Amino acid sequence: MAKILRFAKDGQEGPGEIDAKKVWAYVLPRLDFPLPEFICSEIDRIVSEIWNASDKEINFHDCVEALRSLEAKDIMIPYARRETIVSLIFEYLFPDQ
Repeated sequence: MAKILRFAKDGQEGPGEIDAKKVWAYVLPRLDFPLPEFICSEIDRIVSEIWNASDKEINFHDCVEALRSLEAKDIMIPYARRETIVSLIFEYLFPDQ
């Protein structure tokens, strides 16, 4: 799995428009720990902000670290689990990388 995903927002290179429900339908069954829907929504919001702020690449470690902001809402996710979540999101978005 690539640590930096390169894409073009026009959909020519990358997933194009992203359906969060499809992403979570892929991610959740592959986790070996529970992840409530409200936390999925928060993670989706954070990763979407990073995605939308970039023109051509998204960094794995930036996404993992950005999920630390959930601590401000008293949502504690260990680093290894944040890595797993982001890894699965990246795997869904770019299955060939």
